Amino acid sequence: MNYNEFKDYVKEHVLDYLPEQYKNANMDIRQAVKNNDVVLDGLTIFNPNGNMSPTIYLNAAYEEYQQGMDIEEVVGKIADSYIEHIEPREEYRFNFDLQEVKNYEVVKDFIYPKVSNLQSNVNRLSNIPYTQKEDLAITYHIWANGNEESMGSITINNDLMEMYGIDMDTLHEQAMNNMDKISPLKFESIQETMVKMMASDFAQEEGIPLEEAKDLIRASIPNDGPDLYCLTNEVNVNGAVYIMREDVQQMVAEKLGGDYYILPSSVHETLILPKSENMSFQRLQTMVQDVNAMCVSEEEVLSDGVYQYDSKSHTFSRCDKQPELTYKQAQGMTNNMEVKELFATAENKQEYDSTTPNHTHEPIKHKGH
Repeated sequence: MNYNEFKDYVKEHVLDYLPEQYKNANMDIRQAVKNNDVVLDGLTIFNPNGNMSPTIYLNAAYEEYQQGMDIEEVVGKIADSYIEHIEPREEYRFNFDLQEVKNYEVVKDFIYPKVSNLQSNVNRLSNIPYTQKEDLAITYHIWANGNEESMGSITINNDLMEMYGIDMDTLHEQAMNNMDKISPLKFESIQETMVKMMASDFAQEEGIPLEEAKDLIRASIPNDGPDLYCLTNEVNVNGAVYIMREDVQQMVAEKLGGDYYILPSSVHETLILPKSENMSFQRLQTMVQDVNAMCVSEEEVLSDGVYQYDSKSHTFSRCDKQPELTYKQAQGMTNNMEVKELFATAENKQEYDSTTPNHTHEPIKHKGH
């Protein structure tokens, strides 16, 4: 099947894999412009028992089908993903009455920032306010529901901004000030980041306490690599924006004892390398481009450039002023082991974010959930 035939097939058959109450559920497939102007097709099956309905994007499912997965298994995985996400969403409570979203005084304490690439988001940024820092854009969003680990949000567009009657400085300052309470800062060595990512599964596999698992993993990680740090938020989602805060830039400089490079691992985190490591930004930029091409999904790429912070002048800047390579151009970069080792967390992020269960299905209705 081509992609349009695939979408039609999913829409016609997916209800056969859901519990009985979804037998006559309404559904819709709509396009959504995501980060880096990536356009995805989202399937929404409207929950007959509530107002919250997750959107399942079909583009990745079609890739699995193209790679040889049986169509019935693909549709079953889509249904499983829907059920997996509908149950926690039914427990969500909105942080405010959605009818009040146009009232700045009601929503101001729930506004938070994200950072993305200016050149790669021309369409998405055309109707939303943003603050430019070098070739990056800080956008503003309202945390509407969910919890700290799953934040449903509303993007502030130009229409909302006009209704609020505030200027850009006010919006920017409010969003930056809210970051600490909405999703606090996390700054740690890359080794400690890896320990935390691996410890839970290792403890479960070995049947040992979590802290013991962490100690064993720490002992197994070599300490002869570059002095690299990870800057993000506590939930590791859209945490790269923390490097845009001047107080955080200065805090990092104080902890590292001077100037440093900022490597945009993804929109979720940045990696920090002290300039005392004596690595050229050209070498680092090649690494960033390689990792973006090989390990980071197109939607999560932040930049192909390398940035720097000068602790004396307190300035954040891009190391070069040349137009950065696009994601497609970067896909031609060659692989090397140094990149794999230095950016190990970028590869793990892909696996960690996977939400589609790996089940085999028969074309019958699910009875449970």
